[in-house]
This record gives sequence, structure tokens and C-alpha cells, in this order.
Amino acid sequence: MLLYLRVGKKKHFLHYEQMYLQVIDTIVRFQDVQSFAFLDLVNPKLFKNYGGMVPSGKINLLKERYGPLFDIPMLESQLKFICMDTDFYKETSMEVLQYIFEVNIQSSLPEVVELLKMNGVFSLTSASAQWSFLSKESEDLS
Repeated sequence: MLLYLRVGKKKHFLHYEQMYLQVIDTIVRFQDVQSFAFLDLVNPKLFKNYGGMVPSGKINLLKERYGPLFDIPMLESQLKFICMDTDFYKETSMEVLQYIFEVNIQSSLPEVVELLKMNGVFSLTSASAQWSFLSKESEDLS
């Protein structure tokens, strides 16, 4: 069976089966997204919500996935510091990382710097996977 789809001025026909497989593929790729909720620890838009406390649930997720890569007590201490200092209230995690390097305090916040870098890598990987899916989808629509 065919599905008629209008994208802009172009008309496209998709097979239901093909569309179903694309939807399933997307769900499978991104089903584990909740296990990366620890990246909210370096989301500057959430800093003021933390009230100087680091969310233990997010720290626990980080410990489960990447615990050996971090000195967790040191990370918690550094996160408390940046969450209480409004100079770190930026729009994006990348801006926080840039700020840390601009004021040359990366050696004082090594654990936070590593988490910010990890966030950047995961963001790029996720965007690349989404782009790959969208590119494949647009090829299929042509």
C-alpha cells in the first residue's frame, strides 16, 4: 500500500512498510536516550534549578555508565561551584566550556571540563545519527 506525502511543492509516495521500518529504526537508535540524562549536569540552563546541589539521580547515572572515568566527589564539588556562580549561566554547554578556557580555569575544574567535552561528543554523535536518518529519509522521498 502507498502513502501520499506532500513535502513543500513536491508530492511523494511512500510504502507503509518502508515508513514503518524507518520509524522502528529511529526508536531503536534513540531508545537509550534516558541513560544519558546525566548530561543535564552540564546544562547551564538548569544550573539555577539545582540550588547549589548536584542531582544525585544524574550523578548515579553517570557512575553507572562512566564512573571509572571520573573522580565523582571532585566532580560533584566542581559542579556545585559552577552551579552557584552566575558567570557560568550561559546558553549552551559549549559556551560554558569556552568560558572556562577563556578565564583559564580549566586546571581548577578538570572533571567538569571532561564532562563538558563528553557532552560535546555525544551531542555531535547524536546530531550526526539524526542527520544520517533525515538524509536517508529525504533520499527515500526523492
